[in-house]
Amino acid sequence: MRTLLEALNARLAARRHDPEIVALLQDTLGAATRRRSRASPEQLARLNAEFHERLAEASRNSVLSDIMRACASAPASPSPSTAAAARARTGRSMPASWPP
Repeated sequence: MRTLLEALNARLAARRHDPEIVALLQDTLGAATRRRSRASPEQLARLNAEFHERLAEASRNSVLSDIMRACASAPASPSPSTAAAARARTGRSMPASWPP
């Protein structure tokens, strides 16, 4: 479900194309890229959450944003493929709270 909602968020954000929010998204992605090799899984999870919150803001759809916040706060376990990808990139396991 989260994947479908994220796609809708991204589509709405692209339609609205707010240069200020686009710059914030780029800053967040840049920070994650720069810190990827030395950041803790918790720090990377926070950057991931920040990116998705900004993406939800960019969609300017308050109902969708509320649903995304609810999904993000629900306890979940990483899928095996997500956990393996994180381990491959960082050499570390994901925190139990992933996704944020």
